[in-house]
Amino acid sequence: YLRPTVLRMGTGSFFVGFIMSLYELFTLRELRLSPALLGTVIAAGGVFALLGALFAERIVRRLTYGPAAVGSAIYLGISCLLIPLAHGSVALCTAFLLAAQLGDFGWPVANITEISLRQSVTPAHLLGRVNSAVYLLFRGLVPLGALAGGAFGDLIGVRTTMLIGASGFLLSTVFIVFSPIRRLHELPVTFEATTA
Repeated sequence: YLRPTVLRMGTGSFFVGFIMSLYELFTLRELRLSPALLGTVIAAGGVFALLGALFAERIVRRLTYGPAAVGSAIYLGISCLLIPLAHGSVALCTAFLLAAQLGDFGWPVANITEISLRQSVTPAHLLGRVNSAVYLLFRGLVPLGALAGGAFGDLIGVRTTMLIGASGFLLSTVFIVFSPIRRLHELPVTFEATTA
């Protein structure tokens, strides 16, 4: 269970770095949003994330664990694709970006399912090391992705680079889609928990 989640998170972190490094440049220069409008779009993402946190438990209970984990990851990937696909008037671009920000509703579900699974299957004496290794991987690969995204943006253009980043982020879900995680209806119990 840990390997596919770590591979998904590591790959996704690298490619999300592409988007994070170029988002403001893309929205302000290429899509011509004003800074105030961009701030409103980003703030909307915070509202959607809060709503996702409020409904995460119900979503996991309703869909069961595996489908909620996989579904939220795919949902996030598709929402990221909407960013480089934004085009047309400022109003239309804003609509695309707001639709992409709806993806923030999926972040709490994805994070809660991933962290809960990690805590469930990792022996207690290794949990600190596993968590720190995972966070180091995440925090280390986002800047590398941002660096690569900046370099690619300079070579092939910002929109194309963001499309590569969003596609890579979506494709990172393959690691959990084709894993035992998608068939989980509830969190597994570790050996230590069953013998305690």
